[in-house]
Amino acid sequence: MGRRRTEEEININITPLIDIMFILLLFWVLTTTFDIGLVRSIDLTLPEASTASEAGFDEFFNVSITAKDEIFIGQKAATLEEVSVEIERAFKSNPSLKAAILADQKATHGTVIAVLDAFRTHRILDVNIQATAK
Repeated sequence: MGRRRTEEEININITPLIDIMFILLLFWVLTTTFDIGLVRSIDLTLPEASTASEAGFDEFFNVSITAKDEIFIGQKAATLEEVSVEIERAFKSNPSLKAAILADQKATHGTVIAVLDAFRTHRILDVNIQATAK
């Protein structure tokens, strides 16, 4: 008597695998802590003005001045010489870029004027001095 072979179709059910992957993803998302400290923000208290507009600061080449007269370009600390170099580089690549100075209300007038002078040295005369609305 001969043995009869039956070929069975082999199936791999991936539904439990997908369930496990979803649970792992969910666990990862819920237990991950995001280190907000890595995104450093500059502590500024802008002066108030009744004519201040709520325009977004992202569309400007921003130079920030803190209460301790520290100068920042974006989030990076800079000297006046570095500000001048960055202004030249930024406006050479994009001449229609807008300029803005975000100075803390306790920043000294001399530092604000020095940054303003750096813009004017590169013939950028349209510089916004940012303030918050009253």
